Amino acid sequence: MDSLYYSCALFKTIVHFFIIYLFAVLITNRRKIWDPNILLVTCLLIPLFQTYGYYLYMGIMDSSITYSFFYAFSFSLVILFLVPFFNAAFSRTSYNFSFLKLIMLIILIIINSFSGPLNSPVLLLICSSTLLYFFIKNFAELTSTPFFKRVIFSVKNIPVTLTSMFLLTILACLYSYFIGRNNAENFYVSIPLAERYARLPEGLINQYTYKLGQPLLIGMIIVNFIIIAMSNPSGEAKKMFVFLKWFFAISIFYILLLPLGGFRPYRPNIIRYDTIMPITLASVFLYGYSTYYILMNLKTKSKKVIYAFVILIFSAIYINADFGFGVKKYSLCERESLEKFVASPDSVVFIDTDCSILNWGKTLNPDDSRGRAELLLHWNIIKNKKLYYQK
Repeated sequence: MDSLYYSCALFKTIVHFFIIYLFAVLITNRRKIWDPNILLVTCLLIPLFQTYGYYLYMGIMDSSITYSFFYAFSFSLVILFLVPFFNAAFSRTSYNFSFLKLIMLIILIIINSFSGPLNSPVLLLICSSTLLYFFIKNFAELTSTPFFKRVIFSVKNIPVTLTSMFLLTILACLYSYFIGRNNAENFYVSIPLAERYARLPEGLINQYTYKLGQPLLIGMIIVNFIIIAMSNPSGEAKKMFVFLKWFFAISIFYILLLPLGGFRPYRPNIIRYDTIMPITLASVFLYGYSTYYILMNLKTKSKKVIYAFVILIFSAIYINADFGFGVKKYSLCERESLEKFVASPDSVVFIDTDCSILNWGKTLNPDDSRGRAELLLHWNIIKNKKLYYQK
């Protein structure tokens, strides 16, 4: 039983730091874990990964292990897929990827397109928007070329690797969306599409105003970009502003697409911390990227000290929210139920607690516990076949 909980905790911890490491690599263009720049960005980002405080409004690592698999872990592979393209777009590397890297990218395309509920829509938006951006950029540069040649050259001048990999991703994601229409949960509880869109505003208000986590993060991003704008940005800073504008546009489209994913009773207003996670992750990245840029480019020591003090206060607010009431042990109640099931000699065990076992809610019918009981037997937590139920 200990190994069950330890393995869940270990997996979530690994995914947690894998995402932070990927962000640190993107922000610093460094690779070594013990590099001072990597460690600096890690310290900046860790407070924003909330476990308890603002968790229900900006949760990334879910308390549920299954959600951690198909949200955070699944999306970490999307970030991994985008790393080489981001580096090439910011002129850190070229688009001439090695054969091995291309093979790995194709494997990631297949994995990402057919796993995780958010991967396909997010990749569709990112890939199509990126291709559109390069087309518009090339089209604007060819002012003296006739219109039709201008269109053709604008397409041809997009890096071949980028075009081929992103078009393949778009096709795979469209097919994934097509077969995903057969998801049984889409028909379990359904409300009209118009009503789903009508619930979006309330979901946005709940998500971004009820707790300090999200508005404070967005406010700090705005402050950072104002500081960067006042310093006559050039080079990488200008690309950061382009990234910010496209992030804002993609976020709007993403939110407008959410109601098309169906209705779930456990998120009645469509928007919740899990469905909004890609925007939360991008916001965390933008905060880390802009903060690191400012710290590395402030001219005077006094300005660096003042800005660092502001960042420390910002981080302290999130740390205090997460641990202000002590570390809660959410698994204790479930474990108590599990221990009663394990200890009972009966073939059908009544569990007199309110906590579920390996389930979202109470198990009212013994037959409904059969699959979970077999899993517990397979894990050697119970020694013989038996069922359980609750009231």
